[in-house]
Amino acid sequence: MPCQDLEVKALEKVSNKYALTVLVCKRVKQLQRGAKPLIAEDTLDHLDIALKEIATGKIAPVTPPAEPTPDTPEEVETSPEVVAQTSQPDSIESPDSVESNDPPGAAAGA
Repeated sequence: MPCQDLEVKALEKVSNKYALTVLVCKRVKQLQRGAKPLIAEDTLDHLDIALKEIATGKIAPVTPPAEPTPDTPEEVETSPEVVAQTSQPDSIESPDSVESNDPPGAAAGA
């Protein structure tokens, strides 16, 4: 089976070409490190073996579970990251507390 046919069939099994690329790269690395092929093909190189394994459904991408998101605004406001960011005092000084380089008694803007 030519490589292009393998690519087309593998793309039918995976959501998009980028996900397919990542999956193929990971499987090729596994094969290079000594993993056993899941298909009986001795004449194919690692790339073709990985593509054929995906195209035949022997390998599929695993989607990690989504991280839970807070359900209520209260949870968002009291999350540790938000509390840590909002509990820092403002470091902006008022104009009255800023020292001036002007000599004492000198009028501003004069």
